[in-house]
Amino acid sequence: MDLPTTFAYQSIDPFKIPVDFFIREVHIVHVERDYSKKSLTLDGVREKIDLKEFTELPRERRPALLFKTGMSRYWCHNNQKYMNFPGLSKSLVEFIAYELEPPFIGIDAISIDRTIEHRSLSLYTNIDEEFINILRMQEYNALLGHDILLRKNIYILENLDMREVPSDVSRGLLIALPLFRFTSLTEKSVLITALPCRVIFVPEPEGSVGEVVRKLRTLEKELSGIVV
Repeated sequence: MDLPTTFAYQSIDPFKIPVDFFIREVHIVHVERDYSKKSLTLDGVREKIDLKEFTELPRERRPALLFKTGMSRYWCHNNQKYMNFPGLSKSLVEFIAYELEPPFIGIDAISIDRTIEHRSLSLYTNIDEEFINILRMQEYNALLGHDILLRKNIYILENLDMREVPSDVSRGLLIALPLFRFTSLTEKSVLITALPCRVIFVPEPEGSVGEVVRKLRTLEKELSGIVV
């Protein structure tokens, strides 16, 4: 899970965020095909996304958005094909960031960007802003999608295994909880730029999303009182 601190935009402690932020309805866009190193485009997915299902809700209640490209079937089986992953085109990323504004976006590929080579700008948080901006411009083309989405505080989930998601299922419940907490061994603050998380997709949850969230919140409170 990539956080906005990846590009030094803002410091976020994900463990201070309410648990129901990580549990919400999700819309899946099925775009399986042979990409041949081509990116997903807005024209290719626009008809698969209902804008009203996002814009008519306050941002904190909007669903997550996942793209199933079919690339996860190559994971650990054909790494050469898996590395030829499709990224998201600039027009599609901007549509997501400025029109849909989902809290999460995810993809069953290595990255939403065609290239994943970069140096995290979070390493330079103590250097003057002008220098950070120079570095950011050098990396902007390489991680354009990350840059645009993280500026809008949209969390990014990558390397999702979506092989068992049926082609006729386009919505359900997403649970994307961080796996563990980081504890600093010194008095210095810890800057978290990304977190491993366990992502669970439930096609047909029993009860509404709100009911599921309430049950999980109750369970979290009960577990937090257990001392190991």
